Amino acid sequence: MRNSLTLLTLVCLLFLTSFAALAQEPRTGHSGLPVPRFVNLKNSETWGRLGPSFDYPVRYIFKRQNLPVKVIAETRDNVWRQVEDPEGMTTWVHRSQLVSSNMVMITRDGGVLMRRAANPDASGRAILQQGVIVRSEICERRWCRVRTSDYRGWVPQNALWGTN
Repeated sequence: MRNSLTLLTLVCLLFLTSFAALAQEPRTGHSGLPVPRFVNLKNSETWGRLGPSFDYPVRYIFKRQNLPVKVIAETRDNVWRQVEDPEGMTTWVHRSQLVSSNMVMITRDGGVLMRRAANPDASGRAILQQGVIVRSEICERRWCRVRTSDYRGWVPQNALWGTN
């Protein structure tokens, strides 16, 4: 009896571990693109709704063009995207209001030092403050090369919101 109970417990743990791992993996949405994934707000004003239709009331008005948001769900008809903003709020946005433009946001408290190379010992180029949106060019070995209007350099990937 005790061996049967132990075996049953192990099988349940294996099942739950496998299910949790699957929940973390990207899946293909109705658009044919991975979900979750990051996109950016196309306009300087974007309405986020309580549900996936113009019939639902506006929950929040985003006032920041290029803000990176995470697509966490898509409607079956491929028209609406449920998105999560950098602060964790979720809302529904029409697909016409989103664009993939590789813009990311600095999230580290106190900002982050942009470096000349992907190395914590490399010399600094600029300090990027928390909330600044920059273009991500490439990410490798936990570092991303980003560009502002004046500078180009490397920042740690864990200081950014919007990298896949």
